[in-house]
This record gives sequence, C-alpha cells and structure tokens, in this order.
Amino acid sequence: MKATKLLIVISIGCLLAGCAIQRTSKFTLDTIKPGMSKEEITAVAGKPYKQTFHFGADSSLYEIYYYKETIWKNNWFEVNNMLHFKNGKLESLEQGREKHLYTEHKKN
Repeated sequence: MKATKLLIVISIGCLLAGCAIQRTSKFTLDTIKPGMSKEEITAVAGKPYKQTFHFGADSSLYEIYYYKETIWKNNWFEVNNMLHFKNGKLESLEQGREKHLYTEHKKN
C-alpha cells in the first residue's frame, strides 16, 4: 500500500515538473555567447526549425538558425530567435517580433 502511494506521489511530481512554464528565453547571455560554434549552440538550444545560408562577397559562409519559443509573461507569446553565424561561429542573435498567442478577436 505504501509503495502504491509513493508511486502516485512520484508520478504526480514528474507530471507537474514536465508542465513547467517557460518564463524566460533560453537565448540569454548566460547560455549563448558570441563566438560559439554551431555544435555548441545546438547542444544548448537543440536543432533549429529552419536554417538558411549564403556566401558573402568575402567568400565567407553566412548561416542563420531559426528557433521558436513559447514564453509566458502575463500572457503567452511566441518569440522567434535568429542566430547569425559566419564561418561556423556565432556573430549575433536577433529576436524577431513577438506574437501574442491565444487572443480572442472581437468583431465590430
């Protein structure tokens, strides 16, 4: 009986921990630094949902990794983060426009 209660408590704890709300971006200066390699970025942030690339006039390879996050800040927002690489090293991080999620549209 005690083992069953313990299993239920552990299961509920795991369920609640899995439902944690993301309140801050994972793309902060604590986790992302200029000069990081693409491999280091994917180890921290995971695989991007989209990638683009082009060669510049200087023959350098320019790549952009795109990441979406859903963040709670008094409401749900979708945030797009674009990580710019030059020859495999992070040069800059750009945050795109925030999209307000789950809003009801009023009809006039």
